[in-house]
Amino acid sequence: MVPIAHLTIGHDQIQHLCFDAFFTHILLHEVAHSNGPHYTIGPNPETVRSKLQEFYSVIEEAKADITGLFAAELLLKKGLLTAPSLEQFYVTYLASAFRSIRFGINEAHGLGQCIQINYILEQGGFEYDEKSKRFSVNFVKVSQAVSNLTREILIMQGDGDKSRVELFISKYGKISEQVNCALESLELAKIPIDVRPSYEIEMDK
Repeated sequence: MVPIAHLTIGHDQIQHLCFDAFFTHILLHEVAHSNGPHYTIGPNPETVRSKLQEFYSVIEEAKADITGLFAAELLLKKGLLTAPSLEQFYVTYLASAFRSIRFGINEAHGLGQCIQINYILEQGGFEYDEKSKRFSVNFVKVSQAVSNLTREILIMQGDGDKSRVELFISKYGKISEQVNCALESLELAKIPIDVRPSYEIEMDK
């Protein structure tokens, strides 16, 4: 993720890139899968999975990501986390978005991350500089953008409204010109998408 950040994140925010923020957000992501509604709200509750069907995995991965980020701020404000800083969480999360999108938007994690970055860009929490072709966090607006997206996704899950979720994914689940430009720069730099372990088999003598 470090080489990804050096090609996609504004030079003045690279200093906030932090392994502990990356690790802690992944931990919060996994915990966040247990948060939120598992059954729809109403007189005849059904599982969210059964209502959203083929869109469930995408919206659930997006939920875990954004709710985990929302939780990071909440825990920091309550003093239950003392580090990393909020700036480190946000910048590291933004850099990690490009790592995830490179897995492809036909995959739940990649498409879920694509939805998040587009939504937060629209809300002004992330910004794109046309001159440098780099992204940055607007530390004034990002908190509200994260809160708004968390609320929207949790309500959609609770309502179990498949048609609304489909429209939401259709609107935000597209790779924008700016994001595509960033992805192309990573390809040109030949930064690997993932790691393939190579194991050496030792035979007993």
